Amino acid sequence: ALSDVRAWATSQAAQFPRWKELPAKWEKYRAEFVLARDKYEFKDHLSLRAGHKNLISDDMVQNVAIAGNLDYCLQRLREISELDIDRITFALLSGGRKRRIDQLANELIPRLLAET
Repeated sequence: ALSDVRAWATSQAAQFPRWKELPAKWEKYRAEFVLARDKYEFKDHLSLRAGHKNLISDDMVQNVAIAGNLDYCLQRLREISELDIDRITFALLSGGRKRRIDQLANELIPRLLAET
């Protein structure tokens, strides 16, 4: 699951170095953010084979993306729902988009709604 979202997570990490201040939790990733900014290739933005996807650590991927089995993703979404945010983006990455949309629509979202 981490491999599937790694290229996207790197694209997000490439945007963070422009922040003068980072959340304290992310300060430890500053060097990875800078590396991602310097080496990220937009032409491979969502490619599962993007060379830049190996620029950031598993730990960092898990901090900027949610990837895993259904129960893990639900747990992370519950945690995020307690933050002061108003939206979440579901990136549909290369390969298996229809399957992912079906999983979101038929498995994940109904379970989240059942909890509210």
